Amino acid sequence: MILTAAGCLFLFGVFYVAFLWYIRSVWPTDPEVVQLSTSDGCSIVIVARNEEHHIAKTLRAVHDSASVYGQHEIILVDDHSEDRTVNVARSLDISNLRVLQLREHISDVSHKAFKKAGQHLGISQASYPIILTTDADCEPGRYWVNHMVHHLQHADIVTGTIQLSHDSSLLGHLQAHDVRATMMTTQAGIHNGYWYSANAANMAFRKEDYLRYAKQMDYSLASGDDVAFVQWAANQDAKVEFCVNTSAAVLTPAEDTWTSFFRQRVRWATKTTGYKHRGLLYLWTSLYVVQIMFVVGLVLCLWSGLLGLLIATVSIALKAFVDRSAITPKKTLYPIWMAPLLSIIHSLYVVFIGLQALFQKNYIWKGRRVS
Repeated sequence: MILTAAGCLFLFGVFYVAFLWYIRSVWPTDPEVVQLSTSDGCSIVIVARNEEHHIAKTLRAVHDSASVYGQHEIILVDDHSEDRTVNVARSLDISNLRVLQLREHISDVSHKAFKKAGQHLGISQASYPIILTTDADCEPGRYWVNHMVHHLQHADIVTGTIQLSHDSSLLGHLQAHDVRATMMTTQAGIHNGYWYSANAANMAFRKEDYLRYAKQMDYSLASGDDVAFVQWAANQDAKVEFCVNTSAAVLTPAEDTWTSFFRQRVRWATKTTGYKHRGLLYLWTSLYVVQIMFVVGLVLCLWSGLLGLLIATVSIALKAFVDRSAITPKKTLYPIWMAPLLSIIHSLYVVFIGLQALFQKNYIWKGRRVS
């Protein structure tokens, strides 16, 4: 048993360190603020549902960033909000803000993919050829639009960094660690064309390309159109870029409870069945198997006496060191005492979410049960 445990942990370590070294090695340095050479206007599309507590800050941040860029419009699509989201948005002094209500365009209450429908509505109504998207609880930086449009001048789709606003709790640091690793993995895949992913909270593309993609959009899944879009584009030999500049990042709040965190991650995991690009499927499968090896190795060590405990302790310490030094930026480092616990919980969470996503076919999203 001890040999099996040691073998699992050794193989995990080799793959894990090699993978982290790869994604870290291709992460570029942060470039300076760019100068634009285009005068095309841009439309920023935001789909919102029950975001009365975030929407004002989001719209003001988007407006400030777009005003630095130049000609623009902001399109807010309300997805059947049951709070004061629309009223709050309309009360703001933003002259180029358009508010569309999805209920005026979709009458089928059994419709599953409301956000996809809302995004399609906003983009189809856009006045300008350049589209940027973000979420209704996100806060982009002042030069967000400039950087994203700059990258779009020599690419067909641009996706950017997501950063978390979180507290100092274990849950907050776990989410920040997870999102940071996801961003680095996404950038590495796009950099070499091995796999393609994206997040609609920070994307830029051209309206005509999206409308071509929308003709074959899969509405059987409630979400995942961002990843599906970028994979479709890659299959069309389109050029996809990842903007790493921190000035182009968008800030989004972390989930504040373990329940909401797991619900979010289950939703993310269930939409992987709709991915068409084999590279991303191979990647997530490999990473999942490796995390299983780590968990199995630790469990076997617990049944292997003092030597097993020693191997488990050393393995956890090494993983904690690698996670903290390779993934987490220095300015957001979590306490050293938290590192071993965070490394164990992250692996357990990945294994648990993967298993749950295989068997759970419905989840709660924005107050709706989606199946």
